[in-house]
Amino acid sequence: VEHLDELRSRLIKMVAAIVVASIAGWFLEPSVLRALDAPLIHALVKAGNKITTPVTDTIYGAFTIHLKLAVLEGIVMSMPILVWQIWGFVVPALPRKFYRYGPFVMLSGLVLFAAGGLTGYFVMPLAINFFISQGGGTIGFIPIISNYISFVSLIIVVFGISYEMPLVLVMLSIAGI
Repeated sequence: VEHLDELRSRLIKMVAAIVVASIAGWFLEPSVLRALDAPLIHALVKAGNKITTPVTDTIYGAFTIHLKLAVLEGIVMSMPILVWQIWGFVVPALPRKFYRYGPFVMLSGLVLFAAGGLTGYFVMPLAINFFISQGGGTIGFIPIISNYISFVSLIIVVFGISYEMPLVLVMLSIAGI
């Protein structure tokens, strides 16, 4: 029961961190959206597409995009707190020799994920140009913003996770696996 109380306490702290950071993300969201949709707009203009700005397909679409981006920004900004809370919950179950690796693992994980996400952002225009070029000038493209944000999120997360592999391999080696 004590362990469940600890879990609940840490989950509450994590949710609170995400909520506070998401509120801050709400105010940063317009500039983040401009940065995220810039590669799409550039590719649409370059391809000569008739629609060159992202659109929404529902009445509430713009609001949900703002909210979704604010929460995603909140998760990203609160990531150090989230990682610290997860580490604090897991460390009592680990052998004592792993305690000293905690700060290294947390910092390395955050830096590697950020580097991977940044790489994904810079590779994303290549993917966008490839997918738009598949229309061959005969198929029009309506850029629905919710689908595009999901695509961008997927690219960034996949690249971020892939950059974590060296850390996973080092930790597995240290654990003797």
